[in-house]
Amino acid sequence: QYSISVSEGLLSSTQKYQKSQYNYKQDIVQQIETMENIKILAFHAPWCGDCQRQMPFINQIFLNMQIETDAIEVDRYKRDKFGLTQKYGITRIPTVLILKNDIEVGRVVERPFLSWEEDILVKIK
Repeated sequence: QYSISVSEGLLSSTQKYQKSQYNYKQDIVQQIETMENIKILAFHAPWCGDCQRQMPFINQIFLNMQIETDAIEVDRYKRDKFGLTQKYGITRIPTVLILKNDIEVGRVVERPFLSWEEDILVKIK
């Protein structure tokens, strides 16, 4: 079991990436918020080019989402201090992992197909 606070994970991540004025789809985020027992983890690293491009969008969504979200920073070997990358087999970043009742129901790796929030909703349903 692990514990990470939003201020430790997400907000410190926000400071490491450029700010974004991403206009996320609020109706999609609201649909995600109605789902029960959902937790979303974003695995990332500030040295990663894909993370530098994508994390500002992910952070923008996470900061406006009323469900449990955490950002987990990894090292160059894709390891984190909680052992979650090994537990979930994270090999590429950014990876957004969607859990329901602490069981993985889906993931979005490196970049979304539609948008981050739409891809998350598709994985939950």
